[in-house]
Amino acid sequence: MMTSRFKQAMNERLKTVLAEMKEGEFVALSAIEPSPFDSIFLGNALEIAPGQSLMHYMRLNRFKSLLTNGAIYMRRLDLFELDPHEGRFPAANASQQSSLTQGLAEQLGFPSDSLKGHRNFIEGSMRKLTYVHCWFGWDNEDQEMWDEYGDHGCGVCVRTTARRLHEALGRLPDFSANLCGVTYSGDEHPVAEIISFLAACRKRPQFSHEREIRLIGQLGEKTWKASYTEDGLTTPDHQVVGVNFERLFERIYVGPNVSDAVFQEVESLGNKAAGCRVVHRSGVSPFQPS
Repeated sequence: MMTSRFKQAMNERLKTVLAEMKEGEFVALSAIEPSPFDSIFLGNALEIAPGQSLMHYMRLNRFKSLLTNGAIYMRRLDLFELDPHEGRFPAANASQQSSLTQGLAEQLGFPSDSLKGHRNFIEGSMRKLTYVHCWFGWDNEDQEMWDEYGDHGCGVCVRTTARRLHEALGRLPDFSANLCGVTYSGDEHPVAEIISFLAACRKRPQFSHEREIRLIGQLGEKTWKASYTEDGLTTPDHQVVGVNFERLFERIYVGPNVSDAVFQEVESLGNKAAGCRVVHRSGVSPFQPS
């Protein structure tokens, strides 16, 4: 998704390239050699193995809402209170370009001011057009994660895989959603502005224990153009995307600090939704919440 100015510049340059190709003067873009950081960043963002294990911790009431609504809840990126840096570029972007941005910009002839405008769009409007649902790339439960995200061990954890999640997700009109791995980095490395969703694939190093793999959704051009009013860009604070629980639920863990009554309630609800036995007690021992 791009600013109008940036899109116009790209379209004009591509038209020129295509015209030259049509006249027999084949113009091919040279291969871009990404920096080590860009290689790792793109690999994390784009190469999620189908069998990758995913875990999502939540409060009991959120689990019940998931079952009632038959849909996952995706929060708008600019509304994440825990980290106001979500969807923003590192400080390095103010004075440097990533290897990918620099390579493409030089070959397509983009002026630096158009890239700055695109960066401002991503950090501003784009954060209101992007929605996220967080998963963690763990193979097993973790007490710290239970404590931080699973209501101090009194909640529920859903386990699935990247393949299952992809197959379980419904589709919304003019809304695209992709599973992307997160790279944890500070302000020393610039992130490519050319690909609009990459800024949403970075978090600061203090969150690295999460091993997050996030579902990133973006409103399509038709919708976001219609979302501009006299008061500026107005978009919903969340999106709900329908899911097939029989595909989504590989396993459901009930928190280590819950009562027998709560376990039995979740067991009944979860197994019924999945159509088979998927609910299990947590393998983590009961603990004192921090």
